[in-house]
Amino acid sequence: MTMKNKIRTIDHVIRPSIVYVVLSITGLIIILLVACMSHGELINHYFFYDTTDTGMDFFNSTAVMRWKDTCEHYQNLYPPLANLFYKTIYHMIPLNLTQPLDELDVDPLETFSVLKGGQEDLRLFQAPVLLFLFVTILSVFFIYTLVLYTVGEKKQSLKVLIGFSTVFGFPFLYAYERGNIVTLCWCLTMLFLLLYDHKDGFLREIGLISLALAAGLKLYPAIYGVILLQEKRYKAAVRAIIYGILSVLLPMAVMGEGVEDFKLWIRQVMSSDLIQASQSFVISPKTILSGIDNVTSFYHLPSIPERIWRLTAWGIFVVLAFISVLSKEKWKRYLYITFSILMVFPQYEYAQCFFFIPLLFFFRDEDKFHRSNILYFICMAAFTINVPACDIPILLFWYRSNIFTIALQLLVLAIIWDSAKHAFKGTKHPAS
Repeated sequence: MTMKNKIRTIDHVIRPSIVYVVLSITGLIIILLVACMSHGELINHYFFYDTTDTGMDFFNSTAVMRWKDTCEHYQNLYPPLANLFYKTIYHMIPLNLTQPLDELDVDPLETFSVLKGGQEDLRLFQAPVLLFLFVTILSVFFIYTLVLYTVGEKKQSLKVLIGFSTVFGFPFLYAYERGNIVTLCWCLTMLFLLLYDHKDGFLREIGLISLALAAGLKLYPAIYGVILLQEKRYKAAVRAIIYGILSVLLPMAVMGEGVEDFKLWIRQVMSSDLIQASQSFVISPKTILSGIDNVTSFYHLPSIPERIWRLTAWGIFVVLAFISVLSKEKWKRYLYITFSILMVFPQYEYAQCFFFIPLLFFFRDEDKFHRSNILYFICMAAFTINVPACDIPILLFWYRSNIFTIALQLLVLAIIWDSAKHAFKGTKHPAS
């Protein structure tokens, strides 16, 4: 075999999707081994810091449905559709379990600490746990199905491995542990991106409804609707907005809420960290510019005001939204939008599951590595695979947060480089 043929063979075999699957499964195996060697100590460091709080995003959100006015009682930030979802779960739990919740005489904001580990903890009983498992398993099924559909015409074995690597990716494992509704939200968002430009008009409409439902559960997926404007699908955008309004009004009507409840919810959302862009999360301007913050601390200089960080987050959001319009690759456009969303709507690590959206479209559209995509691939992989990272002295690992920080900074550099190439060449689209 000639050298030229060997290069072609390697180029054909070493595909981004194959590299990702190998890295993902290797990372998962290492983590399982370290968990075994550390007698489970790794689990305490790998997921949410409170080891007695597993699944409580689901169980707490269900338990507080004992109040009709959840916004007023414990400053609920969930949109009405999400509240209706948890209200439905609440009514599926036997009365002998929910009645003690109704009789609790505690401050609403102290309810979570009272429920956790107490006699009223819903995790101790069959019906709530089975409902939790049902929602989790249903989410996993939909995630896996959507992955197989997205990656398209690849070998069945490779599609299965990509599906496995996705459902066992770090952000989704974190979401399962928290019991967070982000898994269902991801499925609905993905369904929109797969169907909004479908040839079948009915399926296109299903895609728009899916976007409205995703926004009805978590708000920020509504930003993906900018794609409709970018592609000049103005009528579809109007219908999506109508569906979005209905996803708010109809659940409120079902739960018997009125205008004052809606105003209260809006006030609380606007005053929350969701809008204020708290810098305690991984995806933030403060993380990108961590060196500046460290310098100010070292030299005892005045720290940068939180307001500056918030303005920086929104500035990055606007710039990324503009750049995404110029990008001709779908996966890159989705990456810019995902990055911008997480920059201004900070979440825990489970929200990094949205990086799987551009990554899966990347696998579908890119069959090989080249200079303009390899850095993006490294960043998306770092945010989604199980990175062996802990402070257990069995093995010398980097902290996962350091890896996320480096990946975030590399992603910003890749975007700047792409934009600079576009500006230098004077073309409409960034170079491939």
